[in-house]
Amino acid sequence: MKKLLTILFCLLLGVLLTVGLASCDEGDVSTICQHRDVDDNSLCDKCSESYTDGVDVASPVHTHTWGEWSITVTPTCTTEGSHRRVCSGCPASEIETIPAAHTYDAENTCTRCLDYKDKGVVFVLKNYTCTVTDYTGNAAEVILPSKYMGSTVTSISSSVFENCSGLTSITIPSSVTSIGDKAFYNCSGLTSITIPNSVTSIGSYAFSGCSGLKTVIFAEGSKLTSIGASVFENCSELASITIPNSVTSIGANAFYGCDGLTSITIPNSVTSIGFSAFESCGGLKTVIFAEGSKLTSIGASVFKNCSELASITIPNSVASIGYGAFSGCNGIVQKENGVSYVDKWAIACDTSVTSITLRENTVGIGASAFSGCSGLTSITIPNSVTSIGASAFFGCSGLTSITIPNSVTNIGSSAFSGCSGFTSITIPNSVTNIGSSAFSGCSGLTSIKYRGTEAQWKAISKGSYWNSNTGNYTITYNYTGE
Repeated sequence: MKKLLTILFCLLLGVLLTVGLASCDEGDVSTICQHRDVDDNSLCDKCSESYTDGVDVASPVHTHTWGEWSITVTPTCTTEGSHRRVCSGCPASEIETIPAAHTYDAENTCTRCLDYKDKGVVFVLKNYTCTVTDYTGNAAEVILPSKYMGSTVTSISSSVFENCSGLTSITIPSSVTSIGDKAFYNCSGLTSITIPNSVTSIGSYAFSGCSGLKTVIFAEGSKLTSIGASVFENCSELASITIPNSVTSIGANAFYGCDGLTSITIPNSVTSIGFSAFESCGGLKTVIFAEGSKLTSIGASVFKNCSELASITIPNSVASIGYGAFSGCNGIVQKENGVSYVDKWAIACDTSVTSITLRENTVGIGASAFSGCSGLTSITIPNSVTSIGASAFFGCSGLTSITIPNSVTNIGSSAFSGCSGFTSITIPNSVTNIGSSAFSGCSGLTSIKYRGTEAQWKAISKGSYWNSNTGNYTITYNYTGE
């Protein structure tokens, strides 16, 4: 009986082993059958494979049916983790190591530990905000994050990327409000830049010398209020830029030497353009001032040597044009009786002229327009002129008298300085401002004839030294004569 039970147990064990092997259609580990029970047909009664004497034949290769991986140890940025999966057909399982690694987002910031990928960028944290203060790397592409270690990145300091000639692409996040002086100075490899609408100020020389820069894009809804001095100076390849209508001033030399520019539109929000802002933009053909322009002043040499400039209409809002603003712009200068005009402004004069009658539609006399015309003895200013620019008649010692029409509101600084031959001048009550040193050095002046009341005369804003070194003049109020 005991022997019978042993035989039955062995048979049952064999059946269980057979079922266990059959439960995986295919195993992932090959086992070699030794073919020890071969029938008369040379077939192994274990694996049913043909058997050749002296050669072992491999049993069929089996593959587990694996389930999904499940995390057993969660990895971190600095420590390894692991995950495990189990075969659905048998108790087999396997475990794999998950390496430690950062998970970076589109701004190169780890979503787990807030590590920033580019170690060349140096940040300074203060009061929950962050400033980019230095760059020690040499990457071609840099993506600045909107947050660093949980603090908002709000500014790029001065000279951070200065002379990084290998930099070809920079992404500035919409959290940044200011870009410092020389921040990208001489980054000659940059070809385009997008300024986010959060930026309110750009420092002097910020992109100066970026000779490869072709396109500057200001994001829609820009809050930028000014383009600082020399910001895009000598960006010789710059071909496209749209100045946002939030900008109120364009600084000196802002686009100096931008030969690639062929046209520029000045939005109606701009009130002033600094000296030499577009000087030597050799390819500039068209300047458009937006309808409803609020521009009041065009600085000295603003469009100097823009030799291709063929079209410009100066807004009626302009009250002053600086010296040499259109020097070398032969395509837009009109000459008449020795006087040079741009649009409706008299801007220069041949020094040989002795008598001038300005054309009827003239609205302004530019700075230094008749400066040094010592032979000039007579000038007639039409009733359309509203502004006489700084130093307009400086050193015109041959003039003995002048009548300013009642359309004029502004007499610029040093406008008649050094007119030593003056004996009388007639000033209308339309004038609201007399600039500093306006009549300085008019040593022969004996009479000022004013077409308004004494109270109106006293209400005129007068600059320092407006009447220094003049003769012993008297003022006649309510003057009605010629």
